[in-house]
Amino acid sequence: MTQIRHNKRSHSAFTLVETLLSVVLVGLLVTAVVVNFVGMEKASKLNEGATQVEALFRFARAHAATTGKIVQIRATEAGETTNAPSRPSLEVVCESDPVRQPGEFKPVQESKMFVDQIQQQVCVEELKIVQADEAARAEGEDIEMDEEEAPISSTTFTSSAQKEPMPAISFFPDGSSDSAEIVLLSLAEEEPRKVLLRLSGIVGTVNRNPIYSSNYVENSAVPADISRHSHETVLR
Repeated sequence: MTQIRHNKRSHSAFTLVETLLSVVLVGLLVTAVVVNFVGMEKASKLNEGATQVEALFRFARAHAATTGKIVQIRATEAGETTNAPSRPSLEVVCESDPVRQPGEFKPVQESKMFVDQIQQQVCVEELKIVQADEAARAEGEDIEMDEEEAPISSTTFTSSAQKEPMPAISFFPDGSSDSAEIVLLSLAEEEPRKVLLRLSGIVGTVNRNPIYSSNYVENSAVPADISRHSHETVLR
């Protein structure tokens, strides 16, 4: 009888240890899930923002073709009317009367849905208009890009930090457009990536390239060749 009581006490103690160990393991798993979820959320914000900008390109191209007017995508200072930090975003404008008022552009209200979603996901860090042959050459090259060596470092870029207006991307009724390169920065904090979108105005395609800083690639588990990954979208 005494031996049975001893076995019961031992069994109870062993169950308690198992319970505590399970609680610790569950806590570690929950922590890992939360960390991974936060990382996925940051990546999702940047990817979704880039997708919305591509959709805005597609909308501007279609609007120019259907109205027979020049449509432009311009960079705007989203925070210029508030006390919030300035975050350059995008807007779509259309030439109101090409015959009587050439060069006069008005906002396209139908683009508001795209613009609002873009402003919640990303901001425009840099924008550049490129020549058609330069855009074609850039699409054909497999370039490893980082913040120090990416082609976006050209001095012809402008940004909010320089307080100079960025150029507008024009879309024409014949379906063509300016060729441009635009760099998007996620609004999520501590997102290590940026996205470079290359718009080919003649071909009508957009190439998306993630940009990692060289320090991030060296100090993390991210493969070095991931910065070469490119995704192409056809504007139809």
